[in-house]
Amino acid sequence: MKIFISILLIFIVIINLNISFSQNFKDSLKTELTELINNSDIPGLGVAIVSIDSALYLNGFGFADIESKSPYTDRTLQNIGSVSKTFIAVALMQMVEQGKISLDDNINDYLPFKVVNPFFPDSIITVRMLAAHTSGLTDGENDVLIERSYLLSEKTNFKKTDLPEGYYEMFEIYN
Repeated sequence: MKIFISILLIFIVIINLNISFSQNFKDSLKTELTELINNSDIPGLGVAIVSIDSALYLNGFGFADIESKSPYTDRTLQNIGSVSKTFIAVALMQMVEQGKISLDDNINDYLPFKVVNPFFPDSIITVRMLAAHTSGLTDGENDVLIERSYLLSEKTNFKKTDLPEGYYEMFEIYN
């Protein structure tokens, strides 16, 4: 946790000071992040600092796969999991501040399809409910959750025998 806080503080300083991204600064940032990785149990991480129209800094540190010693690069695919909730929450609250959306609006006012909670079909689902995970909606039949996410480079026709036991049913639900 201390390492995470250190990394977060570096980025807060960068954002607040509006530092010019000179080569000296990039070298210094690389040195600091390399030191953090080398002195922690974090196997690897990627860093992207972007402005509104370009990438200011991209780099990977450590290993994407410790066993094979594959380096973590700025192109390493990473399942971001719940981190995306933070981005969504910030974007949502920015829209609220700008008056573009209200937390108490019906989500069906914004979606191109209708969403109804099957257990409460006469109740609306608000933006606030979705943001707070209190809408009562579930993740699929029998609350099945997919444990991993995969990026497929092209459309694939899976055969049931190609997937691990139990995964075919989940794939059909989410396909």
